[in-house]
Amino acid sequence: MRRCRALARAAARVAYCDAHVLALDKPSGMLSQPDRTGDATVLDAARAVLGNNAWVGPCNRLDRPASGLTILARNERAAARITKEWRAGRVRKAYLCLAYDLRSERERAACRGPRHVTATHALVAPRGGRGGGPNPNPDPKPGPDVP
Repeated sequence: MRRCRALARAAARVAYCDAHVLALDKPSGMLSQPDRTGDATVLDAARAVLGNNAWVGPCNRLDRPASGLTILARNERAAARITKEWRAGRVRKAYLCLAYDLRSERERAACRGPRHVTATHALVAPRGGRGGGPNPNPDPKPGPDVP
């Protein structure tokens, strides 16, 4: 029941769907794959769209606090082809980070302009907060000094 309520609150929007691929716009706070919490996942959202017996294979993951496009294959052949493209480096990924409540000029300056990040995995949480949870402010409003 908890999983159904969470799914109703944070349903992923269908961005694209055909016989081979389902692309979902995963909201912040939704899991990409099941974990010990039992919270709603992208797979739950896909099965809510396609039916509980549908075969779906996730082709990418996003961290829980991140939102964005998640690609799911609808059959094993599509999964193999999509995975092959990903491994060959033919998939272009773009990331956008929205920051709010930056208190100092130093913090604001660190966020100006495009940045190249070489880390393979990073999670930044607000001061006093912790990573891995849903975004506490899903609709941040930039301040007057944030470009």
